[in-house]
Amino acid sequence: MIKKHLLGIFLLSASVTAVCSAQSLSINAVDNTARNGTSVFNLAEGKVSFQGAGIQFISGNTSMANYLAYGVSGDRSLLAFLKGNNDNSRDSLVNSMGSTLNEFDAVNVSRGDPSVAVYPANSGEVLVRDNIANFNFYDSFGELITNLSSSSQSKGGESISEAAISGDGETVVLFTPKIKRDGELGSQVQYVDRTMNLQSLYFSVERYIKTLDVVGDGQFVIFVTAKEGTDDRIHITDRYGNDLSVLSTDEDLQGVLLSDDAQTVTAYSGRRVLVFDALSGERVAGTSFRSDLIAVNYFPQDNTIVALTGSYNTDAGVADNLDFHAIDIERRKVERQSYGSSLGLNEEIGRGFVRLGSGNYKLEGASKHLEIRVSF
Repeated sequence: MIKKHLLGIFLLSASVTAVCSAQSLSINAVDNTARNGTSVFNLAEGKVSFQGAGIQFISGNTSMANYLAYGVSGDRSLLAFLKGNNDNSRDSLVNSMGSTLNEFDAVNVSRGDPSVAVYPANSGEVLVRDNIANFNFYDSFGELITNLSSSSQSKGGESISEAAISGDGETVVLFTPKIKRDGELGSQVQYVDRTMNLQSLYFSVERYIKTLDVVGDGQFVIFVTAKEGTDDRIHITDRYGNDLSVLSTDEDLQGVLLSDDAQTVTAYSGRRVLVFDALSGERVAGTSFRSDLIAVNYFPQDNTIVALTGSYNTDAGVADNLDFHAIDIERRKVERQSYGSSLGLNEEIGRGFVRLGSGNYKLEGASKHLEIRVSF
């Protein structure tokens, strides 16, 4: 429980507070990732290597190439590959060892379509996007369930629609980040109901969406909207679009996280982290860094922010000059430790910190899984 006296603005600069010793913050590679290069990643069971235009399944000694798009399920147990041309497209669903579980005919897509994407759920269901805003839903047997379009039909144009799916595939949210109307940038969010129809979750003619996630096993949707000249807004709704909270900040946000108990929001910009009480909207803590944030989370059980900063080359998928930080917002203490190796990152494989126990955390989703132990 966050103590009441902390509810307010607590500014702590992680870049200028006393540097920790190696004994107070330790970093160790775990999950058999110590020898992974920056192109090698652990999945639920096997390892994969991303090289050029192909993916090699190291554990299963198989590979995939010449695909139009690929996606990784949230639990990293499944990958989906969309292959084909204008006349024939097929979707292959494989496990994390590279064994094909299912292969089925999919919507015909063009190699020149910039919007082609595939989203596999942990359950084996697959969502295929084409033609900017067209989504095709396939069950775990490869049967087409339905086709839905999230197009706004705006004459001014719109950005490519995106999808966010809960691990079990039960909650599916389709959103159009930017819709141009009368010189303004608006947006819309829709959810797929039990009858496989689209229902409105959010609509604006003047605010665009910067980022959106389905969290809490699909119970909640959290997203950030923006408009030039105004504060960013953090919206929290349930899966049916009922507004739970709207928070505002003058930070240029890049992402938001909702705690497991839905009580705390962690919001971050390029070099700053803010922690809010999700219900009251009060700011609990804030801290700044001298280099760019690569991963961050706040763990209310420990009153601790854990962060990774450094230099991230998105084209190469490699992060360098890395520092791990742990900030105890109750005791106002900071521990920091540099990490001497590079890390590979892949935007299809979600990365983030998880809590293993008090003062014990793990960075998952990077080329190396790193366990962080801290004592203040």
